[in-house]
Amino acid sequence: MINDSNKLKSFIKQLSSISQQYGKRAVIENINNAIDKIDNSTSILFCGEFKRGKSSLINAIIGDEICPTDIGIATAVVTRIMYGQTKKVVRYYGNLLEGENALKKEEIAWDDIQKYTVGDVIEIGSTVQMDLYYPSEFLKEGLVVIDTPGIGGLDPRHANLTAMALPYADIAVFITDASEPVTESELKFYEKKVASRVKSTIVLINKSDILSQDVLQTHIETTRNTFLSVGNPTIVAVSAMNWLLYNQLEDEEFKVSSNRDAVIAAINSQIKMFRKGQLMQFRDILLSEINDMLETVKVEKMQLEANHNTQNNAIQNYKDQQQKLAQFRNEIANPTSSIRLQVNSLFENARNEVLNQISHEGTLLTTSTFDRLIDSENGLNNDGKWLVAQINDELQELSYNVNLTTKKTFDQISKTLEKKISEVLSDEDINISDELRIHSVLNSQLAFNLAGKFAQGGIIATALAIGADFLIPGIGWAVGLMSAAALIWRRLNQESQQQKKMMIRQQVLPKINLAITDLRNQINTQFTKYHQNILQTIQTMLSETEEKMKAIQQTIIESRENEKKFKENMSIIEQREKFLNTLYSQMKLLYSNPFGHAEQ
Repeated sequence: MINDSNKLKSFIKQLSSISQQYGKRAVIENINNAIDKIDNSTSILFCGEFKRGKSSLINAIIGDEICPTDIGIATAVVTRIMYGQTKKVVRYYGNLLEGENALKKEEIAWDDIQKYTVGDVIEIGSTVQMDLYYPSEFLKEGLVVIDTPGIGGLDPRHANLTAMALPYADIAVFITDASEPVTESELKFYEKKVASRVKSTIVLINKSDILSQDVLQTHIETTRNTFLSVGNPTIVAVSAMNWLLYNQLEDEEFKVSSNRDAVIAAINSQIKMFRKGQLMQFRDILLSEINDMLETVKVEKMQLEANHNTQNNAIQNYKDQQQKLAQFRNEIANPTSSIRLQVNSLFENARNEVLNQISHEGTLLTTSTFDRLIDSENGLNNDGKWLVAQINDELQELSYNVNLTTKKTFDQISKTLEKKISEVLSDEDINISDELRIHSVLNSQLAFNLAGKFAQGGIIATALAIGADFLIPGIGWAVGLMSAAALIWRRLNQESQQQKKMMIRQQVLPKINLAITDLRNQINTQFTKYHQNILQTIQTMLSETEEKMKAIQQTIIESRENEKKFKENMSIIEQREKFLNTLYSQMKLLYSNPFGHAEQ
């Protein structure tokens, strides 16, 4: 078995250096650690119905009375027995409903084992598991024997603890009784709990000494046929009592009648099969990892060759690309070029469209809309605050509509420029439309936000002309209106309705016109800035692209001049590929003939 492990370990050692280069070191190390674990520790779990002699059989195997076996006494907790140079007991206790990690532990005296392993929950003090360390030769090679509570008793906790322990077992030994046939509950537990969770299983028929050889053979065959419906476990008859007597008296007759050697041989065979199966799984994982590395190596070769070809092609194409960029940059920089003239025309038309929109909607606001608001039922109510609120809403809507139009206009300009650029610089040359789109959207967003912010300032200014409650510090030209607000309304309260409306028109309409004028001015400013920014963006973008192209050219030239380095890199990759292919082939031979002539 150790020979089997060493074969895999030798492959892992060979993979150690290269695995790090391909990000596989952690996986390889985990497999190596797992191999050490199965070499040093294999768990054998004993289970079965109540009073089938599990504890007696474990005592016989270990060679000492460790587990309680008195009549009427049953193991009530999971007990793990492992090798230790000196005797030691660790008790795990607590509420399992809180999870295994919540369990507490303490070291107890060896003589107190039975106190915490038999009885009901109250008697054992909520003990869940006991770890016993014992200097047994049977355990010295890393075996861990697990004794479990008997199933089929009155305490359902026993079956639950056994079921919880099964997933942690590498090999399961299921105990039946030679004095009676396998019960339906035994068969069901074996099928649903044992065979479904543990691949390696043994069925031991205990108390075989009570039957004659003929009857025993018949019972073995009957048991074998019974278990065929749920699997094909190894079935061995055993007498735990005669095994214990042999341990005490060393009488060969008891050794033979106990069938001790057959049981040990069956256990060793299952251990070997389990460990071999685990090693085969690890081998398959290693093969998969090697295959992944080979795929990566192939990609590296393709990339290296592709880069080499690209560099050769780039040298030939670079001058043409650079010339096109230079020509386009010069055209952008020339105010009389076709592109600049087209851009100017686009901006002028767009500016006029937006300004006309402001004029049209502003005229409506100062005429029909204003008349409708002031002539409404609430027009003069609440010291004019209702009227101010309505005017604010109208101005906000105007600002919002202008912003939408401006954004739409900027997007259209960007798309037109993108199209024009794509006509000058084809896709196979240099595609800069995405970069242009990013710049233009940013500038568009800037203009959008600023226009909205300014329009709100105009709204606030208008409100200050009527009510001091709307005052917001920071709007300089409107602060002087605060002192006049109260006087205006005191005077209005003494006038007729018609006079009030006339005075409100005189006071408010200029403010509305001022806000609209401010919006027009801001839009003009933003169009100018956007015009300048997008031209500057294009020029900057082209300059940066040329600098990048220069750097790329230098890199390509250097790579071209360093052909030796390319050949060296390709040689290294090909060596790795050859090494991995050889290793893969060798390991695949182990797959077809698992582990060759392994030690028995």
